[in-house]
Amino acid sequence: MTTTAVPESIPLPMLLLRAGATYATAMRTALAAAGFDDIPRNGLYVIGGLGARKQPCPLAELIEQLKLSKQAMGQLADALVSNGYLQRQVDTEDRRRLTVSLTERGRAAARVLTAARKSVEARLLKQAGQKDIERTRRTLALLGSVDRPTTKTGQNRIHRMNLDNARESLRAENCDLADSRFSSVNLAGATFDNVDLQRAGFNDVNLAGATLHNVNLENVCVTNANTRGMTINGMAVHDLPHSGRDHPGTFAQVMPVLKVADIQRSIDWYTGVVGMTLLWRKPQDGGESCMLGEGPVTLMLSTGDHLGGKPAFTGTLYFNMADAAAFHERLEGRVDMVWPLEAMSYGTIEFGIRDPDGYVLAFASR
Repeated sequence: MTTTAVPESIPLPMLLLRAGATYATAMRTALAAAGFDDIPRNGLYVIGGLGARKQPCPLAELIEQLKLSKQAMGQLADALVSNGYLQRQVDTEDRRRLTVSLTERGRAAARVLTAARKSVEARLLKQAGQKDIERTRRTLALLGSVDRPTTKTGQNRIHRMNLDNARESLRAENCDLADSRFSSVNLAGATFDNVDLQRAGFNDVNLAGATLHNVNLENVCVTNANTRGMTINGMAVHDLPHSGRDHPGTFAQVMPVLKVADIQRSIDWYTGVVGMTLLWRKPQDGGESCMLGEGPVTLMLSTGDHLGGKPAFTGTLYFNMADAAAFHERLEGRVDMVWPLEAMSYGTIEFGIRDPDGYVLAFASR
């Protein structure tokens, strides 16, 4: 057994980083040699963790363990599913939840990971001895239990944070900034890493050179912002698809207008079966039109001549909702089911139905 003196000037986080790099290098090398060279960042933790389990793991549990946002975990799971390591299923005990488990390829990769980890630890045992290893385990376990409020799910949630007229930069990591408002603030060079920014608003802000990585940008509103040099997940903003012209504002919603054959039949179906509310009904364009609504979603139906001679639409109307599984249970046996409730490869639980005029409606939740 040999020991190496460690200078006190080396901070503990640096030692932890070096230790992690030792494992990662050994594992990546072994995986590449075995033909598993397409595992994304953080994928080692997912595969290694699931390899030790006999039952599928709830996706929410992985999110908590890895301290990732739902969006980041969804993207990681998508990559692992696409590369053949992971499979999603609807939880048999709670159909509102998704579980994940390893495929045969994933289990083979997990075996390689385990062998690489044991190889590192065998070499460490020769140099440090069992007592030092056990002491290190206890110390790391204690370190892991030290409160880190900015990284705990559900802790120190920062809602409706107003920085009006402030002139300061920002670095945000592993935290929840949902519903925050940034107004007249200098965020040049700011970093948002593993941050929930859904429904956040950015008005009159300087985002030049800002870096966004693993962030949830669902329903974010950005107006009058300088985004020169800004990157999202490594892609420059000017490289992202856009209209190529100044936009007068942000879109609030899309309202489909559908041609129907019998407006009363459609009203009865959408209100009685789907559960929408009739907002108004009136004569229009040689027929009748009506507006239906549920929450922020609105749908217009019409028998008017301006929509052509008969109902026709080749796409699908997608409704994102909180609990597609419960809604499916309510509708099952009452509607023409186009496809059953199932977990999709892109991270949703969804099902599809057909309305009286043949329009396909899909209902999905994550």
